[in-house]
Amino acid sequence: MPASDYTPDVDLVARKIMSRTRDQYGNHVGTFTEVTHPTDIEVAAIIDDYITDLAIMIGDDIPQALFDDAANVASIGSAMFVELNFFPDQIDTGRSTYPALKELYEKKLADLISAVTNAIANDGEILVSGGSGYPNYKFPPAGIGFDTVM
Repeated sequence: MPASDYTPDVDLVARKIMSRTRDQYGNHVGTFTEVTHPTDIEVAAIIDDYITDLAIMIGDDIPQALFDDAANVASIGSAMFVELNFFPDQIDTGRSTYPALKELYEKKLADLISAVTNAIANDGEILVSGGSGYPNYKFPPAGIGFDTVM
């Protein structure tokens, strides 16, 4: 499966940085379009650049069950690049969401790399349910000595 299978669209990136989806009059558009700054074409180019970097870290061929997780990580990474490319003067002044995006990105990327690594080690099988290898909890069946007594 090529990396294009988990490439996010501009709408998913926009959901990470909604405040950047305004037109020239300051109206909230909700996604990137030809009237926003940056435009949908500019954001699509950033996504294309970023997805190559992500594919180097996790591989082109990941299990289909991890496509949504990979697209989410790619959208956060792309949103960070939007901030770096179009609003660098706002990052150090606290007017950018870049620091929060970076913190979220590092956590989600680590989870994704772990999930992909585990899937590769288990012949592509995802051993736990939930996104990016989050734990799956299950209580033992009744009668094994863990019953609640009232």
